[in-house]
Amino acid sequence: MQKLIDELEKYDDIFSACAEVFEYILNQKNNLNRPRLISALTQSLMWFQEACREEMSLISSVKFTASLDALTGGKKSQGIKNLITKQLGIKGDEPLFKGGSPMSTVVKQLHDNTRSRAIHGTHDKIGHDWKKMEDDAETIARACLISAI
Repeated sequence: MQKLIDELEKYDDIFSACAEVFEYILNQKNNLNRPRLISALTQSLMWFQEACREEMSLISSVKFTASLDALTGGKKSQGIKNLITKQLGIKGDEPLFKGGSPMSTVVKQLHDNTRSRAIHGTHDKIGHDWKKMEDDAETIARACLISAI
């Protein structure tokens, strides 16, 4: 029992933020202290959950990126770059993953070349293996979402 209590105390901030999200969803009057923030967290969590349930890697990548976009208030690639810098401390020219591409390159690939092109029907690589992109998008979205919460 003590182990459970210790874990609950360890993640108290996260549980508190999630409680605000649930209150926002269930509150018909929407008279919360921070409605814009809680709305962004709610929508980000909804997209993240949908991405986790998605079977197609390309569409899952799109949904993970939408989760990031929701955290930025729809500020597109630049907003996601700013979010990653603020929440994870990684600057645009620094690699996002050990030995990988610079963060700005990964975000451009995620938002502009994957999410936007798939949403707008202009993607020419539908048959591409999207598993690595999905894994990267999930890792980034999870880290930013937890940090934001």
